[in-house]
Amino acid sequence: MLLEATCYLFQSVISLFLYWFVHAQCLNFNEDVTSNQYSDAPENLAFALSD
Repeated sequence: MLLEATCYLFQSVISLFLYWFVHAQCLNFNEDVTSNQYSDAPENLAFALSD
């Protein structure tokens, strides 16, 4: 059970990091278009996962 929970947590962290990394790269190219749309997405996702 502990191993499964650790794996799930690890996957969640990796997913969040990749999600943030991809969007950070996108924002570098078209900051004016997507910054308002995605600026708070990682925090919302993290909050949803913690719940």
